[in-house]
Amino acid sequence: MAKKNRGDQTQEHVFKREPGKNLPDLVSKLISSGTIPTLLQFVANSFDADATQVHIQYRSEERLLSITDDGEGMGLPELSAFYRLGDSLKVVKPISPKGRERIGKFGVATMGLSTLAGSYTLETWRDGTKILVEESLDGVIDSDKEIIARSVSLGDSQSHGTMITMRDLKFTSGDSFSLEKLKDKIKWGLTLSPVFRIYINGEEVKPKFIEDSIKFKVDKTGDEMGHLEGIVHLTPKSSENYGLYVYVKKCLVGDPRALLSEFSPKVGLEKRIIGIVNVDLNHAVLFDRSRFKEDDPGVMEMKKALGDVLRNVRNYADGEAHRKAVIDYRKNIGRRVEKVLELFMSRNILPDDTQVEIQSLEEPSLPGIYDPEGRKITLNQNHPLISVREEVVASTQALNIINIFVETIALHRAKFMDSSLDIFLSEKADLLRQINGASSKRDEQITIFPDVLYDLNGLARQTGMSIGLVREMVEGNVLPSDEDGVLGRDFLEFKNRTKGLSSLYEAISSRFPQSLSTQMIRYVEILNRIGNVAEPFVFNFSRVPERPSYFLESSCSDGILYILSPEVIDLRARDCDPKGTFKGFGDKSYTILELVEQTSGLDSRKVLEILTYAKDERIKIGQVARGAGREFVFRDFITALQRMRGNYGSSSPK
Repeated sequence: MAKKNRGDQTQEHVFKREPGKNLPDLVSKLISSGTIPTLLQFVANSFDADATQVHIQYRSEERLLSITDDGEGMGLPELSAFYRLGDSLKVVKPISPKGRERIGKFGVATMGLSTLAGSYTLETWRDGTKILVEESLDGVIDSDKEIIARSVSLGDSQSHGTMITMRDLKFTSGDSFSLEKLKDKIKWGLTLSPVFRIYINGEEVKPKFIEDSIKFKVDKTGDEMGHLEGIVHLTPKSSENYGLYVYVKKCLVGDPRALLSEFSPKVGLEKRIIGIVNVDLNHAVLFDRSRFKEDDPGVMEMKKALGDVLRNVRNYADGEAHRKAVIDYRKNIGRRVEKVLELFMSRNILPDDTQVEIQSLEEPSLPGIYDPEGRKITLNQNHPLISVREEVVASTQALNIINIFVETIALHRAKFMDSSLDIFLSEKADLLRQINGASSKRDEQITIFPDVLYDLNGLARQTGMSIGLVREMVEGNVLPSDEDGVLGRDFLEFKNRTKGLSSLYEAISSRFPQSLSTQMIRYVEILNRIGNVAEPFVFNFSRVPERPSYFLESSCSDGILYILSPEVIDLRARDCDPKGTFKGFGDKSYTILELVEQTSGLDSRKVLEILTYAKDERIKIGQVARGAGREFVFRDFITALQRMRGNYGSSSPK
């Protein structure tokens, strides 16, 4: 500190910012974001040194790891810069002799050594000279510590490269480090090529390769972000590597999955997206490359550009789904029409030898033409009841076919004219009564008397439930029973409690009739692991821990079953996290239109009604700003729906 006099009264005091002795130790702790990211900094140094090959050797039993490259090596000036904190030479010379745009810019890679090993040896050679450094890293690293380098002449003046051998490693193979994880991080964290190859214990790390994908080209230049280029892949099925990988100077920045989730892709689509793009945003990369500066104009411009591409991906996926729906529809409609024809003949509505055709009619609004003399029905393939619509599921399609048969026959019977609407409606109602004869009869029988005891088979017959589901609920004490059966009052209470819910047993039996037991074991195991995190999407009503009885929220049962499917939760995978995966499903937020898409049976009017109800009843629904609009947390929205329905309590349906 210096001091200067100015006149008789005023003194000036001058200070300088000086680094403390323990600054290197503090920096080493600040920059360390884990074992593998720190190792990747040294591999990135090899890239910056124009290496064509990097060899990593790991011997866990010896607690030793070495990184060897054939880069340009270091002389004494470069070695001095290697140990200097900051003032990286790569800022002065951002382009390597071979023309590579260098990754490093902070000059702190050497600080990571203390987080990895207790000691190390650095060997580097070029221009016929080899330099050797050995250092122990025990205790606090301070700026006064002297580092001794020894140099020796080599007979070979052409060879060049660097090797760092770390001993007394501070990490072991386990959850945070393994060779497989290191390979995966190198493959997806760096840009490998024929002129930059990496080997781990002699095995080459292969560049990332995405098979059989639809490719969406990204090539945009912005005033703030510079040039953004790459490919967004849409894979045929879910991929474990899904995400948006953004590279700056050939090196990954940020969390690919977190970035992708910002764009709220539809359930089922998110895990089919793999984006690999490069962008000129080096100024916006944070110290440890864990993310970008969120408020940087270039970053915001990049996200807008990526959002435009992802909208194209989504539109394509929607079109793909529609095309598949058309194919499936055309494949199945003929068979379903024949089944409905058999139903009408079995009810004696049509003669046994009636034939049916599906073709275009001149009048689009006409459901069909019935020719009783020719024993033939012609259905209009352009009529809304049977025209191709992707949102029409199998059960709805079958009902639509029944209705178009009914309307066609009713029109014929009434010889339909404007003046005979009442006759047409009367004929239509009569036909529906004939078709629903059996089910109407069952509806009459479904009346359950509160004080009557029903045996299991009788309850199944009376309610239309499968005997398997009835047994599951009795064994789990969802339906209390004794040797005489189930009391009607208990069943009625159960029906009220599960209003708007559907049983997992029935959902699985309809999808996997040939492997019901195997599939139930798998789905139940997953839900057992997830526990209460599954609410409000899935509830376990069982009072017997070893006999769970799960029920799904019907409005989003398709999404629930997809999340529980092997495509998403693979119990064999080492990093499988059912609880975290399901929590992510519930924590997603959607706009009003997206909530309509994510659910069934709800239109935008109903969604608004639920949101208004939640506001009036002070039911908290988490909200996230999105552009000029808002998104609503899915889990909270479903909770509000169930409370409005009147069957939701503090932790489970009443």
